[in-house]
Amino acid sequence: MNGTTEEGLRGVIARYSATTGFDPEDGEEIGETIFTVRNEPATTRLLVPLIGTPTYIRVAVYNVFGEAALNWSSEIAVSPQKLGPANFSSAVVEALGNAAALEGGLVARIDSEGRLTGFALISEGEAGETVTAGFLVDAFQIAHPSVNGGEPFPVFTVEGGVVKINEAFVEVLTAQTVAAALAEFGTLTALKFHSPIGPGQTINDALLAIDLEAPYIRMKLPD
Repeated sequence: MNGTTEEGLRGVIARYSATTGFDPEDGEEIGETIFTVRNEPATTRLLVPLIGTPTYIRVAVYNVFGEAALNWSSEIAVSPQKLGPANFSSAVVEALGNAAALEGGLVARIDSEGRLTGFALISEGEAGETVTAGFLVDAFQIAHPSVNGGEPFPVFTVEGGVVKINEAFVEVLTAQTVAAALAEFGTLTALKFHSPIGPGQTINDALLAIDLEAPYIRMKLPD
């Protein structure tokens, strides 16, 4: 049913009804029990709503002279079908089975290089329930095309339960205790610092104590 206006073929029309044996040119029923879809230019595909089980369809093409005295096709009966496992390929059935078996877990997307490009947590717990996600790895690596030639590099490593980071920029840091072999600061507006103290000792036992809010600096010789 392909054609162009220059060839005289203008469009395709379908009339459909839930009643068998209908007359596609019954003017009194068109819009009541008989409905119309058309497409211009003419095409080999036409979407027709299914209004019954089955829906009855008749099709015709028309030219530049209009839609009078069309040569209608014989009646076509179309019934909707439910999709189920019997209609799916084995790969789709397997994928659906895997999804159903997940219930709660982590779905990861991996690229051809074995790198993680995304993941999603799946939880069927109650609303508000805490969901925990973890990675059982020694080093957490990321990759970006513009960094390190696109090769993965470690963001941090874990050694003996301690997270180690080679370099990091933190806009705001709040910590209970900070231990550093070397620390460089710009401007300190507040600081409380003391050297290590032993069990049962207080800050008064520290060899060095600095408090910029008090303010005082206290140092003493070891016993």
